[in-house]
Amino acid sequence: MNAVAAITHDHDDIRDLIDRIGQDEQDAEFLISQLRLRLAAHDAATETQVYRELLRESPACSELVGTRTVQHRELEAKLDNVERDLGTADFSRSLTMFSHKVASEMESEESTVLPVLRQVFTSEWLDEVGRRYELRWLAEMDARIRQRDAAQEPTA
Repeated sequence: MNAVAAITHDHDDIRDLIDRIGQDEQDAEFLISQLRLRLAAHDAATETQVYRELLRESPACSELVGTRTVQHRELEAKLDNVERDLGTADFSRSLTMFSHKVASEMESEESTVLPVLRQVFTSEWLDEVGRRYELRWLAEMDARIRQRDAAQEPTA
């Protein structure tokens, strides 16, 4: 899968997961933890594999990349609010606000960064970076799951 397709696929999975949280409040805590993992993996893969290469090839994109990176961090902070409001009357409102923010940020990334990638890089490059993106995404998911599981293990 090339880099553009990998990012778009990730966005679709994240949107679907947010929809599931809104439909299933009983499993919301688990689904939010899954969403947190996916956002972290997406951010790590995008920033280390795609944005870094984009900056190398086109330093003029530094402002765009900087803005996108800040927006990634803002989404993580907004997810903290959703998690905090879980089980309260504010949960639905927090989730809706978060969902709108995610949709806006992903549409922005898809309309600004992805067209630049298509312009700047060859299809071979996009394929290679897509492969590296997927590997980084998997490594990040694995590391975060191990970290989470270690934190949940009872101490002897």
